[in-house]
Amino acid sequence: RFSTSLMPWSEVNLPDELGVIKRNDRHITYTRFTKTAHFSLPESLAHQPLELKFQSPSRVKLLNRTQHEEMKKIWQQQQVPVWERGRVPLLFCDEMLLFMLKIDD
Repeated sequence: RFSTSLMPWSEVNLPDELGVIKRNDRHITYTRFTKTAHFSLPESLAHQPLELKFQSPSRVKLLNRTQHEEMKKIWQQQQVPVWERGRVPLLFCDEMLLFMLKIDD
């Protein structure tokens, strides 16, 4: 099980050639091979420690939502096939899912 902290101004090389994630306070950059995706954190989370994982509980709280959501439903909404779900990095802050870091084709 891969899990690591993502602090401001840090970089993480993901296992199995899944790419590199860089963070500079409010901005997250995910690069895999020649493709890059960018994500922006709310100002309130700019200096908070974040956790990077490949697995999640079956229900998660999402940023800016009051209730927990079924992770299966989130995967489906994001159109991530079952066989790819263990290879998509998930970014959390205090058990709240912030982003599903994926690069669209």
